[in-house]
Amino acid sequence: MIHLCYANQTEALLEALNERLAAARAQPSASLFEPTHLVIPNRHVETYVKLGVARALGVAANIQTRFLRGFLADIARQNVGGGDVEIIDRRQIQGEILALLHDDRFLASRDLAPVRDYLTAAGTVADAVDLRRYQMSAQLAALFDDYAFSRPEMLHAWREGRLAEGPDLVMQRWQRELWLAIFGRGGTLPTRSRRDGRPRLTLAALFDEPSAEPLRLPPAVHVFGISYVARLYRRIFSALAQSTELHIYTLNPCREFWEDLEIAARKPRGGANRRKFPPRRSPEQLTLGVGGAGEERAGPDDDVDENPLLTLWGRPGRDNIKLLNQLSDCNFEARFRDPLAATSAAAISATMPGAAPPTVLRQVQKDVLDRVPARTGTDRLALRDDGVTIFACPDPRRELETIASEIWRLVRAGDQTTDAETPGEARPLAFNDIAVLVPGPNAAARLALASAVFEEASQLPHSVADLPMDADSRVAEAIELLLALPLGPLGRQDLLRLAMHPVVAGRFPGVDARAWLELCDDLGIVHGADRQDHAGMYIDRDVYNWDQGLRRLALGAFMSGPRSGEQRLFDTGADRYLPQELSTQAQESATRFSLLVRSLLADARHARTARLTLPDWMAFLRAAIARSITARDPADQAALMRCLAELQPLEEMTTPDLLVGYRVACELARSALDGLTARRGQSLADGVTVSSFLPMRAVPFRAIFIAGLGEGQFPAAERTAPLDLRAQAPKPGDVSARE
Repeated sequence: MIHLCYANQTEALLEALNERLAAARAQPSASLFEPTHLVIPNRHVETYVKLGVARALGVAANIQTRFLRGFLADIARQNVGGGDVEIIDRRQIQGEILALLHDDRFLASRDLAPVRDYLTAAGTVADAVDLRRYQMSAQLAALFDDYAFSRPEMLHAWREGRLAEGPDLVMQRWQRELWLAIFGRGGTLPTRSRRDGRPRLTLAALFDEPSAEPLRLPPAVHVFGISYVARLYRRIFSALAQSTELHIYTLNPCREFWEDLEIAARKPRGGANRRKFPPRRSPEQLTLGVGGAGEERAGPDDDVDENPLLTLWGRPGRDNIKLLNQLSDCNFEARFRDPLAATSAAAISATMPGAAPPTVLRQVQKDVLDRVPARTGTDRLALRDDGVTIFACPDPRRELETIASEIWRLVRAGDQTTDAETPGEARPLAFNDIAVLVPGPNAAARLALASAVFEEASQLPHSVADLPMDADSRVAEAIELLLALPLGPLGRQDLLRLAMHPVVAGRFPGVDARAWLELCDDLGIVHGADRQDHAGMYIDRDVYNWDQGLRRLALGAFMSGPRSGEQRLFDTGADRYLPQELSTQAQESATRFSLLVRSLLADARHARTARLTLPDWMAFLRAAIARSITARDPADQAALMRCLAELQPLEEMTTPDLLVGYRVACELARSALDGLTARRGQSLADGVTVSSFLPMRAVPFRAIFIAGLGEGQFPAAERTAPLDLRAQAPKPGDVSARE
C-alpha cells in the first residue's frame, strides 16, 4: 500500500517520518534488530534525516539507507534468478556500445551511415576516432538508460521492429539498430545470458512488465525527499506497494490543486484562450510582487492569474505531484505549514502571537503555498526588509568575502529567529544553521576557493562538501596529470608539472625539484619525446627534445664539458652532442631527474601506440601510478586507494578481448575519477555548510547564501543534447538539466 505525505517544508516531512518510526517501534512485535529501510536522493539528505531522527527519538539506530537505484538493484538480486543476476548499469551499457563502435562489420549497415560519418568527421587518425567513439558511447549509454525509464513505449516499438511517432526517423533508425544490437532478441546481453544461464537485465526491464508473483520486500520502505522521478517509476512504485507498506515523503510547494497550471514554457501562443502576459518587469517585480503600494498600476493587458514562481519554475514538481496523485488516487497526508507563522520571536512578543509583520521571503513562500496570483498594482506589498537580499560583487573572491562578513554579522547580532523545526522556540543563530550554496558549472572552483576565503575571514568555522577530488587531493591532481601526459605534445611544462608535483618528486627526499627547471633550460629541452616527434618540421637536428637532453646529461656523468672548459662535441655517428657536465652534488639530483623522466617518457611512448584490452590498460595505469606517485601521509594514502578502486570496475565493463587505444582507456579513467568527491569537515555539524546547490536544495537552514548568481550563470542556459530523441517530442515528466 502507498502512503503519501506532502509538505512545503522538509522539517514537516521529517516530523511525519519520526512519528511513523516511533509508532513502529512502539508495537509489541517490534525488534531492536529490525532495520528501517530508508531510500534517499543523496548523502546530504541522509545526514539531515539521521540527525533529525536522533534528535527526535534519542537514537538513529539500524537505519539502512539506499539510493533509489541501489535499492531497486538489491530487490532485483533478491527476486530474480535465485540471486545470481547481473544488473546492467550505465557503465556496462557504454562498454557494449564501445564494442559495437569498434566493429567495422556492424558499422557497415546502411542505417548506421550517420554513425560512420560522425566517427571520421575529424579525420581518420586513430586518436581522433577513439575520442569520438568514447564521446558517442558515453552519450548513448546515458540516453539508453534514460529512455528505459522515460520512454518505455518507444523501446517497445523498437523491439517490435517499428519506429515511434514523433522523434526524427533517421536518428531513430541508427539509435534503434544500436539498441537492438545490445538489448534485442539477438543482442549481446541476451545472447550472453543464454550462453551461461545468468540473467542480465536493467532495472527498468525488471519492472517493465507486471510480475505474476509478489516481490520479496521488507515490511515497510520509506522514500524520503526525492524531488522527481521518470514515468516508469509510477509502475515501479505500484509494484513495490503490492508487497510492502511504501511511505513516500515529498515536497509540494503548493497545497492547492495545481496540476492544471499552465507552465510558461508550454503555454499556447495563439488562439482565443491565449493567456495574457504582463508587461516586461524587473525580476524582483515579476517574481516577488513586492514594492511600494501604488508604484505600479495594472494596465488593460495586465491579466495575470497565476503565481509567477510556480509558472516559471514549477513544471518538474508539478509533473511529479501529478504522477504521485495518480498512484494514490489523490489520497495523501497533508503536512503543510504556514510560512507566516514562523516569524521573529521579538516581533511576536511585541504584538499578538502569530501576527508578526511578514517578511519578503515568508510572503513569497505563503503566496506559492496558496497559489496566489502575481501581485500587481495596489495588491503589491510594501515590504522593505532583509528577508531576501542581493549583493553585487565583482568577482568570486569578493563574493565569498562579502558572504563571510555577513555571516559574522548575523551570528554576532544574536538573531533570535525561531527555528522551523521547533516552532515558537527562539534560539540564537549558530554557524551550523547557515549554508552557502553554489549552483551551476562554476561550483567546483568556488567550493575550492570558499575554504581559503573563510579561513582568512577570522577563521570562520565551516565544512565543505562536493569538492572535486582533484581540487582537494594532491594525489588525484597528480593522477590527472599522469593520465594526460601521453595525449599532449610532451612539452617542458607538461612533464615538469608532473615531475615536480609534491607526490611525484617526493620519491626523492632531499632533492630540490626547482633545480630541474634550470636543468631543462641548460639542456635546451622544449617539447617532444625524441627527434621523431619533430618529423616534418623545420628542425633537422636532434635538438629541443627530451631524449637529446637526457643523452647530454648521461654523457656529462663521465665526460668533460663546458664546466671544465671542454667545448668539443661527442659524435655518436648519427648526431653530435655536447656533454652536460655538473658538479658532484648536482649530478645526484640530475640522475634522479633523468630516471624519473625516462620512466614517464617510456610509459607515454607505449601508451601512444599500444592497443590493449581494458583489463590490460587498467593494469598498465595502476603500475604507472605506483611507479610515479608516493603517498606519504594518511590523507594521500586514502585518496590513492580511492582512485585505484575506481579503476577496478572498468576492467569488466566490456568484452575482455576488445582491443582499444589509450584514448578510450584514459577517458574512461578520467570519467570514473571525475565522479569522486571530497569533503572538509562534517556537513550540518562543523560550522557553516558549504556545498553545491543541487543535492542540498531540499535541506533546510535558517539562513542561506547562494553564490554564483551572475548573469548567464544561473539559471543556466538550456542546452539540449543533440542525440536526445525526447527533446523532439517532450512529454510530462521530462526534466531538463536547467529545470
